[in-house]
Amino acid sequence: MKVFRQGIALALIGLACTAAIAQDTKGKGKETPAQKRANRTEARADRDSTDEGTALKQDDEVIAEYFAGKLMLMDQSTIQLAQLAEERSTNEKVKQFAKMLVEEHTKCSEKLRESAPGVVSVTELQSEGTTRTAGFRGTTDADDKADAVDNPAKAARNPARNPDGSERLIGNGPVDKDREDGSNRTQTAHAMTPLHRILTIDRQATENYIQSTTEMLSKYQGQEFDMGFLGFTIGSHTWALAELKAMDSVGDEKFQKLINDATTKVEQHMMKAEELSKELGADSAQKGNTTRPTTSNGNAPSPEK
Repeated sequence: MKVFRQGIALALIGLACTAAIAQDTKGKGKETPAQKRANRTEARADRDSTDEGTALKQDDEVIAEYFAGKLMLMDQSTIQLAQLAEERSTNEKVKQFAKMLVEEHTKCSEKLRESAPGVVSVTELQSEGTTRTAGFRGTTDADDKADAVDNPAKAARNPARNPDGSERLIGNGPVDKDREDGSNRTQTAHAMTPLHRILTIDRQATENYIQSTTEMLSKYQGQEFDMGFLGFTIGSHTWALAELKAMDSVGDEKFQKLINDATTKVEQHMMKAEELSKELGADSAQKGNTTRPTTSNGNAPSPEK
C-alpha cells in the first residue's frame, strides 16, 4: 500500500509539472495588443529601411550613368576635333598629339560604354552618322525627331524605327532587354526616361560646340590653326578635369577607377597641349609673327583682315 501511494504521488507530481510547462508555453505564445503593435511597427520600419536602401541604390545608378554619358560626350568632342587636327595640321608634333588624343579618348569612351550601356545610344552624336535605338533614333523629319525625345514609347512603336520589334517597352520608354531585372524594372525604366532627356540636351550642346569650333578653326591654316586647336584642347580639358574632380564620390569602385584613370589622362593631355602651345608660341615670336597665340581659355586667334 505504501508503494502504491508513492506511485500515485509521483504521477500527480509529473502531471503537475507537465501542466505547468504547457501553461508557460501557452502564455509565451500569446501576444498582448501592445506587443502586436510593437511588432508591426518594427516590421514596417524594416520594410521602409529596405525600400529606402533600394531607392538610394537606384538613384546612385542613375547619377553614375548620367556622368558616364556626359563623359562619353566629352570624349567624342575631343576625338572629332583631334581628327580634324590630324587632317589639317602641318606640324608633325601636333599631328602626333592629335593622334594620341583620338586613341586614348576612344579607349576611355569604350570603357564608359561598358560601364553604362543604358545611355550609349542617346549619347552617340548625329554627326558621326550613328544609329540610335528606336525611342531615340530620330530622322531628318522634325516631327519624328521630336517624338524620339518627347514620346519614346510612340517612337519605338514606329516600324521604321523598330522594324523587328526587338526593343520592348517598359514604363514610358524603350528599355534594353538585357537590363530588365524583375520587379524593379518598371521603376528603373521611369528613372531612365528623364535621364535620357537630359543627355539628349547635352548631346545637342556637344554637337553645337563641335560645329562652332570646327567653323572657327576652318578660318586658319598652318601655325595659326595649330595654336587654335591647342587652345581649344586646353580649354576643353580644363573643364573636363573640373567635372572629373566633382565625380570623386559617384558610383561604385569600378566606376571610380574609370574616373581616376580618366583624370590622369586628362592631366597628361593638358600638360602636353600647354607644352606644345608654348613651343609654337616661342617659335612664332622667333620668326617675328605678331599673331597673339591662343590662350588656355580656348579663344582662337582673330583672323587677319
